[in-house]
Amino acid sequence: MRRHHSAYTPIELLATISIISLLSLVAIPTFDHSNRARNADSAISQLQHSLNLARQTAITRGENTVVCPSANGQRCDGGGDWSRGGIAFVDLNKSGQYEPDEEKNQLIERIYGIKAQNQMVSNGNLVEFNAFGLLANGNLQTIEYCDMGKNKNYGRKLTLNLQGRIKLAKQTECSL
Repeated sequence: MRRHHSAYTPIELLATISIISLLSLVAIPTFDHSNRARNADSAISQLQHSLNLARQTAITRGENTVVCPSANGQRCDGGGDWSRGGIAFVDLNKSGQYEPDEEKNQLIERIYGIKAQNQMVSNGNLVEFNAFGLLANGNLQTIEYCDMGKNKNYGRKLTLNLQGRIKLAKQTECSL
């Protein structure tokens, strides 16, 4: 009777490990690229959705709406840093702040922060739409997502024109 051995020889094991190692060297950078691009797209897409929702709400309700950076989801932060999150709300008293009288049924959406090492910044402290969906302050608004390594392949830029329309640009240098 003859026995079959299913054990591998040391040479076969070394060859297998070598092939797996080579495949890993090729796959890891591709995975990193995909992950960084997905993070950029996800962050800018969430903000774009919130801006579109706020604009539509302003038109539908005939009230000013505000989208602003907010670390705690309760108050607008100054400085235009969107990295820690934001809020979108109907601004009943046109103060540019989310206040107690606006608490009930006025919050449109909370925006979640992005990974800490990346940044999302704007040239203004908030985006405000009037009842017609136009930018209330009359200035062009720009919000940029910058990758931690400042790699332009992962940069994203939202530009809001005076009519409140949003244009998305990918693969941009971060300038803010």
